[in-house]
Amino acid sequence: MSELEEKSVEEAGYENYIELLEVQRRQKDDQYFEREKRYIRRRAVFIAAVLLIVLYIVLPVSRVGYIQLKGEKHLDKDYILNLSGVSTKSIYYLTFPSAVEKKIKADPMIEDASVKRTSAGGISISVTEKKAVGYIYDDDASKGQVLFTDGTKADLKSEYLNIIAEIPYISGFDADQLKQLAKAMKDVKEEVISEISEIDRYAMSYDADSVRIHMRNGGYYISSMDAVDKINYYNEIYVRMNDQSYCIFGSSSADAAYSSVCPWNGEAAEYWTDSNGNYILNSSGEKAVKHYYTDESGNPAVDASGNKIPIPINDSGDEVVDADFLEHYADGYYETGTLVMPSDAQ
Repeated sequence: MSELEEKSVEEAGYENYIELLEVQRRQKDDQYFEREKRYIRRRAVFIAAVLLIVLYIVLPVSRVGYIQLKGEKHLDKDYILNLSGVSTKSIYYLTFPSAVEKKIKADPMIEDASVKRTSAGGISISVTEKKAVGYIYDDDASKGQVLFTDGTKADLKSEYLNIIAEIPYISGFDADQLKQLAKAMKDVKEEVISEISEIDRYAMSYDADSVRIHMRNGGYYISSMDAVDKINYYNEIYVRMNDQSYCIFGSSSADAAYSSVCPWNGEAAEYWTDSNGNYILNSSGEKAVKHYYTDESGNPAVDASGNKIPIPINDSGDEVVDADFLEHYADGYYETGTLVMPSDAQ
């Protein structure tokens, strides 16, 4: 800085006042130029970036290249894609996986969803649908709902109609019983559920809350609520039955099920009695019904004397089914009418 620039107006004198003002003006101009130069540089960079972004967006390479969808079962593929909001017109880098997942999981039929960008410019969507038990209708039959194993429901809208062909119609249950049924169906295989036509309540003399399941092949499965999952054995037993008009019954006392005459076919029920001829009551306080084992062909299994072999009961009056009955029967361990293993005979 010159000596003139450092002096005040009084020090410099009037004759140098004009020169001092000019120096100060030049200083301000230089400072303004530097500020403008930085602003212009930043604005140029910003405009260039915007132009590059706009150019990228208008180019086809910016779009989602493809969409891979996995996990759908009952829901239509187009419906799930519509939920996601993703298409091949979407901007790849503006498609945020977490936002897409949130959209998909908002649907009551969806249990979980995972969305990822792929290195090839695609979007991978994987969904997990809730396990459906069946569908129900209100008392006025105007509002249908899908029931899931977690106890939740979803209104049966047009996008869900395809599921009706793959799950059973449920009737005769109140709200609490529906929750129990949903829980009981949790361990039933999905392929078995797809073979069920209808589920309703059917009171038995020994269990007022029995569940009756009508299969699409015309057969029936009957059990208490806590033995509904034994329907997984249905096909194994049904194909061996000579008389397929029989019902298949599930037992909660063993991992097994058995066939017997359907309760509505007119045969009088046979009950267990004690040594005094009094009826034996089961743990539900009902008369214990006597059921009999069937052989691998579905015919009544008989002992060495030709008598039908009953399914035994315990001290509480509940059936105790031999899960390996067919194997033990073939080995001759039921010749006396009760299970006698070789070790027991010694």
